[in-house]
Parts: sequence; structure tokens; C-alpha cells
Amino acid sequence: MLKRLFLFILPGVLFNSVCLGANEFNVDCFFGWDGYCRPSNWTAVNVGIASTLTEPFEGVLSISAQQDGLNNMIVNHEFVLTPGIRLNIPLITKFAFAAQNCSVRITTPGGKTVWAKKYDLWDYSEDKQKLHFLSENDLLIGFVGRREGSFGIMKLADEASCKYGDSIGKVYVKDKLPSQLPWDWTGYGGVDILVLYDADLGQCNKSQLNAIEQWVRNGGKLLMVLSSKPLSEGNPLRSALPFEILQSGQYQIPNDTAEKLRLSEASNSQVIAWPIKTNDSELCDFVTIDDELAVFATGYSGFGRVGVLSFNPSTSAGITTNDPMKFWVNLISSILVDPSMPKQDQQLPNKNEEDRYNYNQIRFELNKIHATSMRDIIEGVKIDENNNSYYSNTYGIGLEQAGSNTVMEYLLNIPQMRPLSIWWVILLLVLLAVLLGPVDYIVLKKLDRQPLTWLTCTFWIVLFTVGAYYGVQALRSGELQYRSVCVTDSIASDGSTFSTTHAGIFAPKSDKYNFDGIKDGQWWSAISMEQRDMYFYNRQNATRNVYCMQYDGTNLPYSMPINIWTMQCLLCEEPEDDFPMRANISISDGNVALEITNRSNANFEKGYVFVKDSKVFEFGPVDKLSTKKFDGSLKNRKIWESNNKNNYDAMIRYINPILNNEEAYIAKGSLDRTKALRAMLERGAAVICVETNTQEPAIRVKDKQCQYTNRNLYRLLVFPQ
Repeated sequence: MLKRLFLFILPGVLFNSVCLGANEFNVDCFFGWDGYCRPSNWTAVNVGIASTLTEPFEGVLSISAQQDGLNNMIVNHEFVLTPGIRLNIPLITKFAFAAQNCSVRITTPGGKTVWAKKYDLWDYSEDKQKLHFLSENDLLIGFVGRREGSFGIMKLADEASCKYGDSIGKVYVKDKLPSQLPWDWTGYGGVDILVLYDADLGQCNKSQLNAIEQWVRNGGKLLMVLSSKPLSEGNPLRSALPFEILQSGQYQIPNDTAEKLRLSEASNSQVIAWPIKTNDSELCDFVTIDDELAVFATGYSGFGRVGVLSFNPSTSAGITTNDPMKFWVNLISSILVDPSMPKQDQQLPNKNEEDRYNYNQIRFELNKIHATSMRDIIEGVKIDENNNSYYSNTYGIGLEQAGSNTVMEYLLNIPQMRPLSIWWVILLLVLLAVLLGPVDYIVLKKLDRQPLTWLTCTFWIVLFTVGAYYGVQALRSGELQYRSVCVTDSIASDGSTFSTTHAGIFAPKSDKYNFDGIKDGQWWSAISMEQRDMYFYNRQNATRNVYCMQYDGTNLPYSMPINIWTMQCLLCEEPEDDFPMRANISISDGNVALEITNRSNANFEKGYVFVKDSKVFEFGPVDKLSTKKFDGSLKNRKIWESNNKNNYDAMIRYINPILNNEEAYIAKGSLDRTKALRAMLERGAAVICVETNTQEPAIRVKDKQCQYTNRNLYRLLVFPQ
């Protein structure tokens, strides 16, 4: 009786404890950029926590959601809540297309849940949908600052479109308060360009400003419009500018300058500007007002592009425009697309003036997108939105995921992961049929024990089941393996260095695995192969969990349960402090003289120099910790444009275990840098590419014997002498 009473009371006690926690904590969650994000990309989640507690509370905030077709990511963050003070916790996670929900929990360090809520992410009820997923050919503008005025930017969402290849998408302008900006560079992962329009960056802390600077150097794009709130001397964004901003003053805007900025004529108009000092950098462009000063400049900062307009046109007397959209489209487009790049993208299909373009047509034309295709903002294009409800429920993967599919196919292409030959199955079934049939019958009949057939059949079935298990283990289990493909890129002029690693852990037995050697600054997540087209109505729930601890500037896995005879694929993105290669190069009349220094403990097996007009010079190995000189002539060879239609499938073909480097260069985490390097080639730069294959572990699987196979691809951008 007491046992039954205990079982009846226990659920009520647990329910009341959670309810009491819910009354003590007031929690708000904000996803993405006003609810918009890209599937399976890093997405910011702002969690605000207040409480009625009278004592400090030490707890763990946990966010759990499906991050792709195979994996759930559980992100944990330790915090301390002070009574009477609301705590804002900016976290980063990933959401799969059509992810159903996101669970948020607050627990004590011992694991007791004190508050929990599950957010429905796919509820189409009015004002209830938490997440909106962007198409591959949509453009997301993150905005901070002045919304109102004659130069308001918010109308771009209704009046402009995005061109990507020969397909058309929408433009979204989503804003945040300065204090709500992500604290980590990965929080800007889905943003195509960040616009700071007279933004009060004094409300941002140093971590937020460092995050923007780091994101730009890794391929992000930033537009700043200066006005009453200029950049302070200690602002990290100043170091991200490839040009110098001088002290403010009053300047006259010439008519030709106004025309270049898509402004009305500005005769004799005076503006308060923070002028930009021009320089002779190959990576910068200026709209000048005299020989030494400019009012608008664009240039490269690391692998990203930055643009600065040094005055606010909406507060400058005499500066007007009949069409603010043309003004913004001109500024944003000049940053999104390097003007030095040749127009290689397909042109839009011809349409009559009254006809409209199909929305999200890119789902059927992904093979026309390549490493030089850039999202661009255009005006005057009409989009047919009659089928929006259909397209909002479907998603087509992009070039990044296609490249990652190929890299993972290489990682998975090991004997232990290949399916068993059908002849083994046929042999076992035939043998079992013979034993259960003629052999069993003849033997029992001879012994006059035919009623025992039920027992002998059970024996043979059990024997074959055990034998099949250990037989497959002998044929396929092998040993624990860690395989990786790492792309590391660097720019010699400013030292910006970033790496992206696709890794796979093959498990010979079901267990929880963890790493030794991971370090702060790394952003780990799971990754899986995805089919070209995804539909919300047949989206499968994830079956694997990856547990991560997230601190400021890092997301590290601490538990990865992996089932027997399967491989868990992971993605690691990080800024690097050092680069293992130095090089000097000179080019004259098509001849190359190269001096390359290998500063690593692994031999460079081979490499090539890539310059403008698809010219390539190939060179041989370089021993570790040595310097070697090469010379020769440039040859024609098209690279970094590989786009195999088969890569858009999630089928593992087990054809060729050799990875084409070009596929790694367009994979997740590397594509933006590849596009930047390709554009800088048009400005006279050269990219030196080398590769190594080693069995030395970059990181170790903790407390286990493991076989390591690491492929490292290095790219260094230099300007020839």
C-alpha cells in the first residue's frame, strides 16, 4: 500500500518542483535575426533570465535542437544569476530545416531541472512561428542603427531582390539592438552583410566588437555609415579597416562624387564627414573628393570586405535622392561583389516587363552555381510569389553542403563502412536452409528423434545469429579511426588565418567518445550528408546526440555517443595564430620564381601557384622545416570551379577514395574564403596551395587506441614582387 501511495505522489512532487522553478525564473528566448536563419548554419540564440530569488544562483543553461538530418546538438553553458539583475546569455547553435522544436532548460550543477520549456519552431499559426528558414538564393541583411529618415533601409525588403547565378531570391532586412548583437563571430553565420548605420557601438562590449571583426576577417561583409557616433580609437573595428579614417570636418561633395553614390546633384553642399585617407593598396577602392581624401571606400579585411561611408546623407543639408533604394543597392552591391571580378554568372532569363521571375528557382539549377558566384542585390525585378507556400516548405542544399557531402564521402570511404557483399548473405542463407532442412531431417530421422526438430532449429538459428555478429565484427570492425580533412587559409599581408576541419570517428563498438587536445577558440558541431531537396513533411528526426560545452568564444564537444560500426562526422572552425608556410614569389612574362619555406613537422607533398586568368604553376615536394626554390612557366588550368551534379546527392558511392581538393575548398566553412581568394586573384594576387597527408594526430581520441589519417590543405595569398 505504501509503495502504491509513493508512486502516486512522486509525479506530483516532481511536477510541483518544476512549477515552482517556473515561478522563480522569468526566461525569454530570441532566435536568429528576428527569427530568420539559414538551415544547419550557426545561429544566435539570445536567452534573457531574471528571477525572484534572494540568493545568487549557479546553474547550467541547456539548449537542445535538431541541427541536421542526423544529429541533435545539445549546448550547455554555465552561468551565475545575481538577484535583482536580469542576465542576458548569448549562445550559438544550429537548426535543421523543418526542425520541430527547441528545448531550453535551466538546471543546477548537479543536474536538477529548475526550469524547462519546449519552443515549437514550425508552428505556422499567426505570430507563433519562431524560425523562418532562408533559401539558398535569399539575401539576409543584418542591420543595426538608424531605421527612420529619408534614407531608411528597411524598404529594401519590399523593393529589391537577390540575384544568385541566374536565379532570383528575396532580400530580408532584420535588425538588432547593439546590446543584442552576438558575442561570437559564429553568430553572424547566416548574415550576408552587416550594416551599421550611425550605430551606437558604445552599447556593445569588447567581445561583441571583436566578434564582428573576426567574422569579417573570415569572409564576412560589413558596411558602416558614420555620423554622430564615429569609431572610437580603441574600437577593434578600426583594426579591421584596410584604410585610415581621419578626424571629422566640413567638406564639399562634388557632383561627380554624388553621382557615383547614386545621390542627387550636390552643388555647393557641405557635409560633416570623417574623411578616409586614400592609399595605393591593390585591395581597396575609393570614391574621392580630392586627390587624398575619400568619402566612401571599400576593401578587403582578411577574407572579408568592408565598406565605409564617411557621412550620413539623411542629416546632410543639400544631399538628397529621388530613390533611396538605388543609393543602398549601390553601396551594398559594391561590398557584396568585388567590382574587379569578371561577370561570370549567368544572366537572368529575359522577361517581358509585365512578367515575373520564379521564386527559389535555384533549387532546380544548383549545378549552375560555382565558386565565383556571389549573392548580389538588384532592383527592379518582379517576383512571382504565388507558390511561396510550397517553396517555404522545401529547401535545396547549396554549394557548401554539396562540397561537404563529397568530403564526408571521402571520410566514410573505408573498408569498415562499405556494405557487405551480397554473396556472404546468400551463402549464409543457403547454408542455414540446408542445415534446417535436409541435414536436420536426415540426421534426426536416422536417430529416430524427429520430434526434437524444434530444439535443433532453435540451436541452428542461435548459432548462426551469434556467428553472423562475430563474423561481421571480424570482417568490418577493425580499430578505432579518426580521419580528417583540414583546409587552412592565410593572407600574408595581414596574417589573417582560419581553418576548417571535416573529421570522422569510426567506432568499432558502441561507446561515448571524447577528445584530448581540443582548444579554446574552436567551434565544433556535428555534420551529416544531406540530399539535394528536403521537404518538411518527410523530415526525419535525428538519431544521434552531440553534447557541447559553450564558453565565450568556443564550443567544445564533451560527449559523443557513437553506435558500433558507424562513423560520426564533425566540423571544426577556428581562427589560427600561426601558419606553417612562408613564401616569396615573382612573376615575369609568364615565368615564376618561387621560394617556399615549410615551417611544419610534415613534408609538403606537392603544390601549385594559382594566378589570374586560370594560370597555374605546379611544383614538387618540400621537406619539413626547410626552404626550397622552384622556377618554371605558368600553364592554363581551370581550378576551384568543380561542381559535380552527383555531389548534391547523399548517396555514398565508394568509387574513389581520393578526394579532389576543389571539393574541400567549396565545402562548409571554406567557400567564403575561396570566393575571396578567387576575387583577389583578379587584383594581381597569387595563391600558393600545398597539401600534406600524415598519421600524426592533430587531436587525440581520449583514453583509446586509435588510427589517425589527416589530410591538410594549405593556401597562402601573397602579392608577387
